[in-house]
Amino acid sequence: MWFELNRDMNEHLRVRNITYWLHFKFAFGAGIVLIVAGLVSIIHSILPNFMPIYAERKTLALARLARMKNVKQYRVHSKR
Repeated sequence: MWFELNRDMNEHLRVRNITYWLHFKFAFGAGIVLIVAGLVSIIHSILPNFMPIYAERKTLALARLARMKNVKQYRVHSKR
């Protein structure tokens, strides 16, 4: 079980041509942003005029950033 998880993790990092720590930094930061956006969204569901587009902006910004990172990493990886 652990061996398969470790192998899959290494493959995920290798394909994206990224170190564990760079991956950790992005994924951890994205997770925090998504948690905050989720909490804001829950409050917004109760109080509709509270930060009406915060969660939407944050999730779209993260999606754009992830897409840009994937494109850059794909280009670097495919040149090898």
